[in-house]
Amino acid sequence: MTEMTEAYGWQGRTLIGSDGEKIGKVSEIYVDDGTGRPEWATVHTGLFGTKSHFVPLADATLDQHGLAVPFDKSRVKDAPRVE
Repeated sequence: MTEMTEAYGWQGRTLIGSDGEKIGKVSEIYVDDGTGRPEWATVHTGLFGTKSHFVPLADATLDQHGLAVPFDKSRVKDAPRVE
């Protein structure tokens, strides 16, 4: 289980999809008020990082390349985004 203090270190890291593709940079981390665990992140995507998408963090793992999530790049880019 990831603690919130660890998850704050994920901000600015590269988000990597299950297909091994770079998705973007992690911007914000959102915590579940009831459990205190990180549940969602926003990731900047697009050519200049001008779009932000929500990504669930339930099965995210940190490795030497960045923060890996069990979703491919296209699924994240098709997810709801911040306008």
